[in-house]
Amino acid sequence: MLPSLSAFQGPEHQPFLMNGGQPAAVMTHGFPGTPSEMRPLAQALHDQGWTTRGILLPGLGPEIEQATERSHSDWLNAVKSAQAELQQQGHRPVILIGNSTGAALSLQVAAEKAVDALILFAPFNRLADSNIRLAWPLIRLMKQVKPFRVIPLDFENEEVREGIHNFFPDANLDDPEVQEGIRNAPIPLRVIDQVVTAGRKGFQAASQVRVPMVIFQGVHDPVALPADTDRLIARLPQAPRLVKLEGEHNLLDPTLPF
Repeated sequence: MLPSLSAFQGPEHQPFLMNGGQPAAVMTHGFPGTPSEMRPLAQALHDQGWTTRGILLPGLGPEIEQATERSHSDWLNAVKSAQAELQQQGHRPVILIGNSTGAALSLQVAAEKAVDALILFAPFNRLADSNIRLAWPLIRLMKQVKPFRVIPLDFENEEVREGIHNFFPDANLDDPEVQEGIRNAPIPLRVIDQVVTAGRKGFQAASQVRVPMVIFQGVHDPVALPADTDRLIARLPQAPRLVKLEGEHNLLDPTLPF
């Protein structure tokens, strides 16, 4: 049977603060990620003298059981609070580094508050599938979906197994009953709708962002499509530096060959 949900329980999934010098960065993970995805980059910056703060978006990661009680506004306020605290502590410059949904949130904060620069990885701004986008006003009215009844899961793939173990660390992924239970696992659509909202509002905010920016884009990204990133860039008042990488959506994995 499917193990009870005890997702993201390791210490690597908790928020972090690496105290360093005066320059500081707020690092915001994506969905359904945790601060763990930001830690390798945070450590690299810390080694160069930076103070790095990785936040946990409310209702995600270890708080996933509270996900339906949280909203895009809660996530946005978490980024704003972290940025304001670093500035109040006298850090300069303070930059925002966001991954996927975290990139969309970082754009919104930069449109409202004084930040010194942005670094965005795989910036999510809308659903990749045009048919789902068109149907979303109706889809979002459903309470939940079972995406893995439609999207096949290869339980032999190491990346798939690692991702599932983030949610179900004790699951025996070689057990057919466990595999079937995971395929039937429901996802509340309200949470996905908040991700969609974050992406849309990040895109809308882009026209008000006037700070230096670097965007890293995987040329094979199936989630934040290169064409959608081009669409985002066209909305910015000043051109960012765009770095295209031979990767997919996860560009922060330190084992990747770039």
